Amino acid sequence: MNGQALAGLYPAQKQCLTATGTNISLRPDCANGHKDQIFQTFSMMQRLIKMKVLIILLAWLYTGCSDDKHRGKADHFEVLNIGLHHASIVWRSQAPYKGRVDYVLSGSEEMQLSARQTTRASRFHHVRLMGLKPSSSYTYSIDKTGKRFRFKTKPTPGTAFSFTIIANAVSKKIPGLIMAQAPEFVVCLQWRQPDEADYLKSVRPYLPVFNFTGPDSILLEKTLDAPLKSNFPGYIDWGGLRLYFINRAPLQAQAPDYSLPARPSAHLAGVIFTGGVFNELAPGRPVKPIIVKSWLHERLIRFNKANPSAKIAFAAVAANIAFETNADDITYLAIVPGKEQSEVVRIDVDVETMTAVFTGDGREISLKQAPLAAKRTCEQCRRLADQGAYEKSIAAYVAFIENNKGHFQIDDAYFAIAGILDEKLFRPKKALNWYTRLVKEYPASTLAQFAKQRIDYLLAYSDFDYQPLAAFEQIKKRDYPRYKNNPGQMRQLFKKTEIMVQTYSQSRIAPQMQAWLANQYADSDVNKAIDAFTYLRQKWPDHPRAQKAMFDIGEALYRDGQFKKALDAYKQAIEHWPQIKEAGSAQIQRCRRNLTRISLMKISAVLLLLLGLFFFVTAWGGKKGIIQRPMRLRIIIAIITLTVLYFFGAWLIHEQFASTRELVQIVLLFSCSATAGVMTSLYVCNLLRALKPPWPWLPGILAGCASGIGVMGAMVYLGIYFINIHFLTVVNL
Repeated sequence: MNGQALAGLYPAQKQCLTATGTNISLRPDCANGHKDQIFQTFSMMQRLIKMKVLIILLAWLYTGCSDDKHRGKADHFEVLNIGLHHASIVWRSQAPYKGRVDYVLSGSEEMQLSARQTTRASRFHHVRLMGLKPSSSYTYSIDKTGKRFRFKTKPTPGTAFSFTIIANAVSKKIPGLIMAQAPEFVVCLQWRQPDEADYLKSVRPYLPVFNFTGPDSILLEKTLDAPLKSNFPGYIDWGGLRLYFINRAPLQAQAPDYSLPARPSAHLAGVIFTGGVFNELAPGRPVKPIIVKSWLHERLIRFNKANPSAKIAFAAVAANIAFETNADDITYLAIVPGKEQSEVVRIDVDVETMTAVFTGDGREISLKQAPLAAKRTCEQCRRLADQGAYEKSIAAYVAFIENNKGHFQIDDAYFAIAGILDEKLFRPKKALNWYTRLVKEYPASTLAQFAKQRIDYLLAYSDFDYQPLAAFEQIKKRDYPRYKNNPGQMRQLFKKTEIMVQTYSQSRIAPQMQAWLANQYADSDVNKAIDAFTYLRQKWPDHPRAQKAMFDIGEALYRDGQFKKALDAYKQAIEHWPQIKEAGSAQIQRCRRNLTRISLMKISAVLLLLLGLFFFVTAWGGKKGIIQRPMRLRIIIAIITLTVLYFFGAWLIHEQFASTRELVQIVLLFSCSATAGVMTSLYVCNLLRALKPPWPWLPGILAGCASGIGVMGAMVYLGIYFINIHFLTVVNL
């Protein structure tokens, strides 16, 4: 029986136990043996912990630094697939990760939005921006590169715009010539060879580039937008223009039967074609007879007869000779590669007109005129306004109105003059006169409704002879967008606003100015924001913005991480303004959730600290019952096995992680937590068994399991809290 009892023990235990009759006792010479084993095991645990900490640090540094390093080296940014309400941003990086794009309406005070890559992590990134506004400029940045770009969404039909046609892009000066024209897209008439440098690389983040096969993109084949290239219909719809692309190569057999698909909603149409269509073009030979006899010209005439409301106005080609001629109301013009006078052409498109401007020598060619007698439209006026010559632009609009009585764009001219006076020169009284003229003289115009809305706004804040209104509009629309990235200038701007509020405290727009100032402080100085909102409530208690001020205080505190104060502010906001009960209740729940998270984080940290102190005291205090023999190799194997298994499981759901770094951190966290939990359970179980008297086996096992689960849970919670707190929503935290 004694032999059977000793047979179930480890060799180290057999050496320290003796059997006498039916009794088993501890040998006196082994009194210090258990203490030595305790120190050995504690030393082994220290080495294991150091090794795991070293592994975590190395993995963290590698994944974190390499991730940031590759993000910093991300390049070849392109904007593609621009629509009225969407756009696609693509780029590449040296290491795979899931990209993110931050974007905001240029010059606005709207909150910055973010869009993430929906596909798995890769070196070729594609992010689709949705919910955009037509004819609007957006500023965007990519990940942590620190680079900012801008693009413009497609215009609605009837909106004026410009685009640029280039013969090719084999010169370093081409990007500068393109960007100087401020176009909305670029058309390249020749293909870039694989071994040629991409001179349009600096243009692509701002403007979409097209060629005869569709979007001209080096990265397009590697992104989800690849179908755009394979399914290119052979034309581009932009605003009221349909631009057709005709490539001679695929038309060798079907040229006689070739036809162009019509677009009923288009106002204007144009054609881009290859030089191979006119093979007989040569220096010294008449151009027009060759064009008139071509099959292309025949098809274009047929198309114009079938579509009188959207006739093809021009056809552009890259050719080795310069020419421009008109045949049957179709203007043919050549763009000659390498010839500075004609290698870059800007096409200005308006409602009923198109003009080609050769940037080299400034020549202008009218591609399509308005249906009325006047040959000039207010396009020139708009161009002056775009260049910042507002006074000259107004004078040009006035001359246009006087010289073109009955022109279909007179109401546009009225609205344009009013807009310049209102939003560029900040002269609300004069702007009001032009808005009023538009409403009276053209009540059926689509612009009349917008004019009425602006009239109501200007009249609502007309006190003090419009002075506070004009000053506030200037701050919001001119000074703030100009200085928002300059902290020193912004402080002066806020001080100027404070002085305006004090000076015009009796003005009807004063509460609006104070509310705007408080919202700006909320993004930089929460204490000043609270003071500004409090002053708003005290000075104008009946104003709608003042009633909402307490809710805004809660928002500022919430963004600053002061959740308890924010909770109290939201409660007061609901009491004073019941209309926001639903929104306020939602924010209260968010505050309570964050307070709960912080409390659990503190509890987890204290628990780990107490357990660590407990292990230290019991190990150094010489308590018996610790793990009887070293299991270093088994523990290491268990760690490696757990890590591999966790990596496999994490990779199956890798779309849920924002980056590779985050995935590695989560995997190492779970493997370390599981290992620490098992070691804690074994430690506590054996420690309880070594007590005098020892714990019963079942309570000892339960206590050990509970301690192990506690350690594992605390480590997992702390890790997720600091890696990505949003993962806590999986367990409703």
